[in-house]
Amino acid sequence: MNTPTPVTLNIYQLQLQSKLTDSIKPLTNKGFLTATDISSFKQDMLTILNKKKVIKINNQKRNNQKIPYYFCLMLTKEGISLIEKKSIKKSNYFFSFTRNQLEMNQQVVSTEFIKLFIKKIETIAQHMEDESYTVTQK
Repeated sequence: MNTPTPVTLNIYQLQLQSKLTDSIKPLTNKGFLTATDISSFKQDMLTILNKKKVIKINNQKRNNQKIPYYFCLMLTKEGISLIEKKSIKKSNYFFSFTRNQLEMNQQVVSTEFIKLFIKKIETIAQHMEDESYTVTQK
């Protein structure tokens, strides 16, 4: 008789996943994001952050194996940072809450890219439960 393997649930991680997904979902169906949309998104991210200085989500310790795609998503009071590394390509995104702008590799990009950036965050949030991501907060 096979005994089921116990599953450990990280309640904080599930709550974070839910909050991120709920904040992003209304934005992903829009063709263009208005200043109000961006402001609402920004406020939701600050609410998620609450009194913490930083929330960091990454897939670095995934089964101690080399992975073809690495990311590190960080929420701070200053903004949202996303580092992606795919084989030989590395991209650094930073959305500044004070300037309301997105930078990619330290270059300001068009507001059209904000939707793509939000989609990347949504993808991470959707997979937080089924992937073994590391979530830390300070």
